[in-house]
Amino acid sequence: KLPGRAWLEFEVTGTGETSTITQTAIFDPVGLWGRLYWYAVCPLHHFVFSGMIHNIAAAAERIPQGDEKTSEAGSGL
Repeated sequence: KLPGRAWLEFEVTGTGETSTITQTAIFDPVGLWGRLYWYAVCPLHHFVFSGMIHNIAAAAERIPQGDEKTSEAGSGL
């Protein structure tokens, strides 16, 4: 169990042909052990999170783009 609360937040924004993924890692340490943990693992998180966001982006790029009319299939148009 972590000495604090931790969560990841992802936000995807898109304009036209491009999208941007913003990844935010949040850690709310509890006590001295929480702070020590944070400073001990902080340098490693750069590598872990940059690899994670790279893999998410690569997987998203492999998703085939569907016909825009597909999203309207249930609307009766």
